[in-house]
Amino acid sequence: MDFLSEQLISSRYRDRLSSDLRQADLCRFLVAYISEDGIMTLGRSELVRLLRNEGSFGLSSLTCVCGYKPLLHLQRDVGPTSVLKYFMDPMVKNTDEPDGIVLFHSKLVYLRLPSQGKSVVYIGSHNWSGRALGPGRPRNVEASLRLEFEFAQEHLTGSDTSVPSQVNRHLLSAFEKPACLSATPANETAFEQWYPCGCCRADPSPLQSVAVVLATQKDGKARMTPPHLWPALELRSMTTPNLGPCKPAREANDRRLKSGRDVKLSCSTLSFGSSLQNPLR
Repeated sequence: MDFLSEQLISSRYRDRLSSDLRQADLCRFLVAYISEDGIMTLGRSELVRLLRNEGSFGLSSLTCVCGYKPLLHLQRDVGPTSVLKYFMDPMVKNTDEPDGIVLFHSKLVYLRLPSQGKSVVYIGSHNWSGRALGPGRPRNVEASLRLEFEFAQEHLTGSDTSVPSQVNRHLLSAFEKPACLSATPANETAFEQWYPCGCCRADPSPLQSVAVVLATQKDGKARMTPPHLWPALELRSMTTPNLGPCKPAREANDRRLKSGRDVKLSCSTLSFGSSLQNPLR
């Protein structure tokens, strides 16, 4: 076992994985976030070579951060055999997904190194992204392990109790999930349709503009006006914590109150809508 992250920011994961990819003849991976930069950093040509070999495949999650182009482009280079998929949270395309899964967050790689007779497993927090792999800045702090085992054919089918078999059972199960769609042009429309639902930051319904004049209050004892009543308060008064009564704009704009010190009133137009949604789900 090799811990690749003794230093908070390190190139060991990137360098060791790149070296192993060059020696491998089979590669399987499930990495939550994969970017174009990450693929280039690890070696696009080596990934293409490996993914053309029988038994190799890869998955990632469709996310707002990385989009769907990285695996779509990699699959194009690999050729017509579909070996790359995106897990798409089934909010747009209904599937038979039974487990209520919304994200594949694993960072798991299996490699077979024939010249050494080894199965190699990478597990940890590294995504295949610029921030995780470097060498540029900014960088994430990551931690991952490299595990090495004597190769056995059972590893590939996940048919024994060894760690490589358990890893491959995880990978094979993920690859067959109904919500995993091939990274091919045939699914590009589905990927595009996912974005308005998966990445929108606010309710798509129109926002209502409300003019509000805010003032400060010394004692702070006034009762707050509930937010659902705000749209009805135009040209009336309202109370918010520590801000005090809001006077009609025609009376209060540019007025200064003299109470031991100057307090300036100002008017703003605010838009109120529904709560923000999580853009990364």
